[in-house]
Amino acid sequence: MVLSGQGLSKVAAHAAAELGGALMVRDATGRTLVVTGDFPGLDETALFQRTLDAHAELAAVRSAEGMWLCPATAGREVLGTLILAPDGPVTDHQLQLLRATAQSIAVLLQMEAGAEASPDGGRGRLLQDLITDSPRSPEQLAVHARRLGVALDDPHVVLIARPDGGASGRSLVWASSYAHRMAGLQTIVDDCLVLLVPGTDSGAAGRAVTAELSAVTGRRVTVGSAGPVAHPGPVHATYQEARRCLEALTALGTDGGSASAQELGFLGLLLADNPDIPAFVQTTIGPVIAYDLRHCTDLVHTLEAHFASGGSPRRAAEALHVHPNTVSRRLERITDLLGPTWQQPMRALEVQLALRLQRTRHTVRSPLSAC
Repeated sequence: MVLSGQGLSKVAAHAAAELGGALMVRDATGRTLVVTGDFPGLDETALFQRTLDAHAELAAVRSAEGMWLCPATAGREVLGTLILAPDGPVTDHQLQLLRATAQSIAVLLQMEAGAEASPDGGRGRLLQDLITDSPRSPEQLAVHARRLGVALDDPHVVLIARPDGGASGRSLVWASSYAHRMAGLQTIVDDCLVLLVPGTDSGAAGRAVTAELSAVTGRRVTVGSAGPVAHPGPVHATYQEARRCLEALTALGTDGGSASAQELGFLGLLLADNPDIPAFVQTTIGPVIAYDLRHCTDLVHTLEAHFASGGSPRRAAEALHVHPNTVSRRLERITDLLGPTWQQPMRALEVQLALRLQRTRHTVRSPLSAC
């Protein structure tokens, strides 16, 4: 039927009659393509877990409700899932027929999608080319991406996920499904999952992947993220930045978390290809700067005097020509603005760096503004 040009609906209906039950066909993202017969209600949460099992094992599995789930595959790439709600007990012959039907429908899905010769339509190869020094030009990569429904001229973020124990089984299945669902790309590099997905907030995307993949696999997942990027050319550098963030998380002993360069504070400035100094200053001491502007106060200089004096209110007061009590009250206000941990070693280092960068920026700008 497939080779003679029959469509998915007719193939599924004929297969359901032969299998003896209602049949549902879903694509790799979980979207329902065809339903035949009177299909019963579904517990989507439980069904999702069994779908992952079927995809990871590349075999038909039975759900708690008595349904059978079988992946439609090309090689090891899962293109969709068949869900059979049988009219009665399932025989070995029916399971063999279900697997054969799944393979036929996989062929049909590839034909209807106009997929390329490689099992995943070249999606994994495309991402490999994007994150390495590919001989193909950015224009060629962009054309390939458009054929796959990926708009690389829109903002995308790069995520590198490293599950404890490496990328295998359920994590591989999840990554393929997630990339399809997000209209992005995925591949595997050095036992890590690499994702390129639409988005503008790499930190939020990394946290979402950590939470979802950890729940699916039951293991810790560490994610380094970077971006956004809106052109094929810079994807390679963005990937390298995301990898540096991943390695930094491991070096800091924070496996199981996620971070972008912006979220790693002063360390992120060292890891980023294009350090966003204004964003670092704003994140670190922005509330103090804003308070000074609104209330005509001098909290920024008080912070500088506080660190320069080694934390002595008396010496800071002498430098500022105010009473020590005034310095103490200002420091209390700073604590209200920055939180109670701003004087802890790591936070204090970030605050001092932000103060130095802020002063340097003003020093550089002043002569220019006077010209």
